[in-house]
Amino acid sequence: MDLMIFDDDTYAGELIATIGEDEGLSVEKHLDGVGALEKVRLGRPRLVVTDIMMPGMDGISLCRAVRADPALASTQVVVCSGKQFEEDRQRALAAGASAYFTKPLDLARLRETIARLVPRPGIAVPETGGVQGGRLPAFTARVWGCRSPAPDAASYCVGVEFGSRLALLDAGTGLTGAMGAARPQDAQIWLLLSRHHSDHMAGFAALDSWLRAGCVLRVAGPGDMTEVGFIFVRSLPGTSAQQVQFYQLCEGPFQLWPDVTLTALLANHPGATMAFRIDHRGRSLVYCPNNELEGPDDVQTDFNEKLARFARGTDVLLHDARFSDEDFSRRAVLEPSAPAADLTAAPEGRRYQGHSCPSLAMDLALKAGARRLVLFGLEAGYPAAEVERILKSGRARLRESRSTLQLDAATAGMVLEI
Repeated sequence: MDLMIFDDDTYAGELIATIGEDEGLSVEKHLDGVGALEKVRLGRPRLVVTDIMMPGMDGISLCRAVRADPALASTQVVVCSGKQFEEDRQRALAAGASAYFTKPLDLARLRETIARLVPRPGIAVPETGGVQGGRLPAFTARVWGCRSPAPDAASYCVGVEFGSRLALLDAGTGLTGAMGAARPQDAQIWLLLSRHHSDHMAGFAALDSWLRAGCVLRVAGPGDMTEVGFIFVRSLPGTSAQQVQFYQLCEGPFQLWPDVTLTALLANHPGATMAFRIDHRGRSLVYCPNNELEGPDDVQTDFNEKLARFARGTDVLLHDARFSDEDFSRRAVLEPSAPAADLTAAPEGRRYQGHSCPSLAMDLALKAGARRLVLFGLEAGYPAAEVERILKSGRARLRESRSTLQLDAATAGMVLEI
């Protein structure tokens, strides 16, 4: 037995169990502390994760009893509690706990702690603050375009490479850079459109050289793909049906290749817009370039929770952060072409149309237990100094909360090893 959980909070218990299962551990859950010590002695788990306040034996007493039993000398204990008091943290550590977490849980930090205390055989232990932590990457993503339209800013395109295979996320003007790279050995290429908009399809013509070289393109996206097909043919006249095929995506999983799973989720953005999750060899990337997260002052639905479940445990989350926190707080509607200098003149009391800000993206990443957050689609009018200020502020917040979430801003040419 690898991991034994004692927690009467079913939601927290399920999150902890999922982390363990994602790490390839055997997991056993209990909804109270009744007979907890006997269960630990019987199961001999490598790690016990326990709440403090629950029916039966409380977590501090269980920790103390485990540490006092010579037969359980190799069993580690982690305490997770809703009690925020420093006195309780000190009591847990004095009782022999290896770590103490308060609820709501910092899932990324808890995942790293579990991986450190219960490493899988043959798997390098993750290092604090890194995405890979010494592990060999399962696949690689390269950002080719990531900002709103501007003369010198390439729009949406990310290439995801699985050895000799390639999937392209959106086909904005950044696709020109992708076509300048080496052509993948596998002739079948997936092009996944997160929405039907010129920012995401303006680079179709750049595919000409690869199609002429014999590549076969599979284009998939939300909603009716008929119009996308018309736009594609206008951009690349003479393309045959054998070279390009179109697929309509619905919410749920879809196999790109037998070992590569794409899962789609409708995003909170005008029109048919999707977030994508790619899973391969136990690693994952979530791409959500256009999405408005609900803030604390908004009418609350279950959307943020749904998206957090969708992104749960991901290695890299690329999420919409078009506006700074200060500009987003004005709740103004901006035209896509509005320069950053015009933001202060925007009317009060109105909502953005489908975009988010860094603090809400960080809240999502922390709730999902992501390892790394990459702020995507920052307003092109923001100078480099403003982007650096946004990152500095976000990283300071993460340090204060003792979170291990890694925070970056997407830039053209950025390579993400996953």
